[in-house]
Amino acid sequence: MIYFITDHKEHPTMVKIGFTRNRPEARLKALQTGSPVSLHLMGWIPAPTEAEREIHDVLRDYRTHGEWFCWSKYVATTCAF
Repeated sequence: MIYFITDHKEHPTMVKIGFTRNRPEARLKALQTGSPVSLHLMGWIPAPTEAEREIHDVLRDYRTHGEWFCWSKYVATTCAF
């Protein structure tokens, strides 16, 4: 499952695009523990790990660090928000 977690619910500046075999809510909880800001689960799609890599490749110009990407209209459209 590919999940989309943002740093702000109303006005995000970053989005984490990751893969989990578990519930996305559990992944959010794990990430929240180490985050200085409140994180929000924006959505998820049932998809294999390969799809996550494809999304990361398409958004490579927006990557800030690891699986985190700068929020933009293009990123939002690509993630179907």
